[in-house]
Amino acid sequence: MNGFKRALDVLPVLCIKSMSVLLLFLSQVLLARVCGGPSEFGDYVLWLTCLNLVVVILKAGTDTGAIRYFSKYIDTREYFLMRKYREYALSRVLALSCFFGIVVGIYCFYKLNFVHVVDRGLIILLVPAAFLLAHSQYRRGELIGGGFPIISELLESMIRPLLLIIFALLALEYGYDVNASGLAKVYVFILIFTSMSAFYLASIKLPKINKTSNTMLVDQEIILDWKVCTKGMAVNVLLRQCVKSMDILLCSVFLDSGQVAFYAVSTRLADLVVFTLSSANILFAPRISVLFSRGEKKELNIYLKNMSLFVFVIGLVLYCILVLFGERILVIYGEEYIAGYSSLIVLGLGQLVNSFFGPTGYLASMTGNQDQLTKALIFSSVLSSCAYIILIPLYGIVGAATASMLGAVSWNIIVYMRMNTLEGLKSKAF
Repeated sequence: MNGFKRALDVLPVLCIKSMSVLLLFLSQVLLARVCGGPSEFGDYVLWLTCLNLVVVILKAGTDTGAIRYFSKYIDTREYFLMRKYREYALSRVLALSCFFGIVVGIYCFYKLNFVHVVDRGLIILLVPAAFLLAHSQYRRGELIGGGFPIISELLESMIRPLLLIIFALLALEYGYDVNASGLAKVYVFILIFTSMSAFYLASIKLPKINKTSNTMLVDQEIILDWKVCTKGMAVNVLLRQCVKSMDILLCSVFLDSGQVAFYAVSTRLADLVVFTLSSANILFAPRISVLFSRGEKKELNIYLKNMSLFVFVIGLVLYCILVLFGERILVIYGEEYIAGYSSLIVLGLGQLVNSFFGPTGYLASMTGNQDQLTKALIFSSVLSSCAYIILIPLYGIVGAATASMLGAVSWNIIVYMRMNTLEGLKSKAF
């Protein structure tokens, strides 16, 4: 009965996430049709992948740290530490953003040409866009840690795809000819608007912390814990993003832009299998942190098992839908995209395995075992990189899908085994 109640806790977030997935799907379909063809859409996807990598670097693990520490400090009523952590985190984001701005300035001043997908004007726009996105995602971490997961999903997952849909509909209605560079520019402007809105709404929703806490000193051991934890989380998130993005980047090296587009659409659809887990993670994370800090491992294991079973069952249903109706779904993007069906099935299978093992990444991060996650991700990165280099030239996007599946599944299994050995925690469905 208790497990059923826990499952019901996920439903509001799951409904919002389902709506955001639908909006994202519609935006991708419309943007693929607005572009001049699969080649232009492939270039746009490559640019978007690079943007996501930059944002991960600028966040430096502070958003995941906010989930862990805000949930902990609220539980222990150490509100002044919440303010101090916020100051620490935002100073890191700002410093890294300034450094990125200097790098972009050098790139533009010396007129370098190693980034061929976008023009220099768009690269300049990446500086404020990446900063605002990193900043809003940090605020999203605060909201999740503070117990407002629904608001965090509304801010992050609804407005942006909705605006993209509106733009795409207008472009189709008036016959605008949009290439990859133009589409990326539109995305950047939308990103700036949504990031500023997310920052403002998060600022007014989070509890006001007494300003007298500015005069209170924080123990150096606490600051050191912040540095070590966020550093480990930053490395882990960057490695995960590299593992996630490496397929697109290497496909762009070995294959043409059209094949990149087919593969990118397949990866987005395959993510549907694991979207329940990604939705539930924002509830998993603070709950894991609180139960572990209290030493209630038995209760935590029950919670993990019930929730993992819940997300796995939904993932299995979604995977069966992709197997049966995948080709019909792909044809919505255009007749050419049916070529991605085989890679879709392989990628979906990998995501199904990941959903079976539950929130392994968050389990390691929220219990102070991010070093185990780092080791697993390094192994996964090496394994998938070798597999990409070998399989993509031989089997194209199916080879890329196989390599991606091997990389993602390997680190989930490794982290699950290490957490079971070190902490006695089991996150798999059954």
